[in-house]
Amino acid sequence: MLLSCCVVVAHLGVSLLQSHSTSSSNHSVDATTVPVTSGANSLVTPMTIGAVAPDFEFRSSDFGWRRLSDVLDQGNVLLVFGDSDDQLRSLESSRARLAGAGIVPMFVTSMTREATWNAVVRCDVTYSVLSDPSRDVATKFCTANDPAARAFIGWVLIDARGRVRGFGGQQTATPNWAAVANTALDGGGSQTFVQD
Repeated sequence: MLLSCCVVVAHLGVSLLQSHSTSSSNHSVDATTVPVTSGANSLVTPMTIGAVAPDFEFRSSDFGWRRLSDVLDQGNVLLVFGDSDDQLRSLESSRARLAGAGIVPMFVTSMTREATWNAVVRCDVTYSVLSDPSRDVATKFCTANDPAARAFIGWVLIDARGRVRGFGGQQTATPNWAAVANTALDGGGSQTFVQD
């Protein structure tokens, strides 16, 4: 029991140090709570290539408020939506290649904050992970503004200017995230998917 507590503390210490750093390192772990906004279920603009990505606010592990636009100051951002350990680990295995290409990975989960921290520790994640149990962020990234037809995006690549460069649905296989992101940046557009 003491060992697992130490691991949590070690991850928390890393995330707090990285959150305060002004370097361009992408290794922070931001288990967050997304604020509930009024009208979260109101009409949203469906994802299209070249559109301005919706901005959102989140609380980082240092308890300060951040925005997606703040992360875009570090480069392109690959948002991946999901809840499984396999998804967390596959993004972790691609993290170095993504960083080398100037792409910041961020994972958005619908798990509670506590469950998110447990997954971060269990999967030894070193990139930003957002807890979005009310799906406020996920709702901003969907394929239709009609709630009955709404399909949530599995991933979206946003360039440093804040424009959507590619997106795809939930996948059953584990993708090569670096290849997915690079294809989207090269003009591959929507529904781009490359397996390892």
